[in-house]
Amino acid sequence: MGTSSKKIYGRSNKLLQDNISSGNIQSNGAGISSIIPDLLFPKNGQSKVVKSINESFNSPAFTRSIKKLFDISKKVSSGGIGAIGIPNIQGKPLFEQIELVVDAIGIADDDYLKQSFIESVKKTSLEEALQDPVGLLIDQIKNLFKFQIEGFSFEDSSELLVDFNDKEADKEVDSYLQTIIDDSYDSELREKILLALNNDGNFLDLINLGKIRAFSKIKEA
Repeated sequence: MGTSSKKIYGRSNKLLQDNISSGNIQSNGAGISSIIPDLLFPKNGQSKVVKSINESFNSPAFTRSIKKLFDISKKVSSGGIGAIGIPNIQGKPLFEQIELVVDAIGIADDDYLKQSFIESVKKTSLEEALQDPVGLLIDQIKNLFKFQIEGFSFEDSSELLVDFNDKEADKEVDSYLQTIIDDSYDSELREKILLALNNDGNFLDLINLGKIRAFSKIKEA
């Protein structure tokens, strides 16, 4: 899993036990995505997972990082990775380049934001990822959801499932969320976000609209 912020959470523990008993979740963790709707939207009480996701979206660091990332993206599109303005970044290994950009956009001290960004850019070259700022942002949002959900469920899973395979479970959660996020942030909304970023518009309302859509799709699943 990409983040170290694991938590023992009573709600996920109960959901896991119920779904293990019913056969929905196998001993290796296969089927774990089946608990996501109830984990985020319980019949009674409020979800700590939703609260934590909302806190990340509403954090000043997240807001600032989006604008800074977009500004960096424009520099990269016009002059390559060296145009960012960070000395000697071109000659450094990918992981060092990523850490430098994490510092530059101001998310080094937020574990969820940092790990969701790293997960999004490490799949390709940093330069390629930065040339599609909205695509990078949406993938980061998907990872932000994923790491919050895993942070509140994987520790319990490792305790309850003797053969728990966190890598395969991560792939399953990722696949589940990829469909949700792609549908929630459709091409029209992505174009509106890009337009707002280009014209100093209210991109946060558009980003939050996608989040609300994602919550609704998970709740209805």
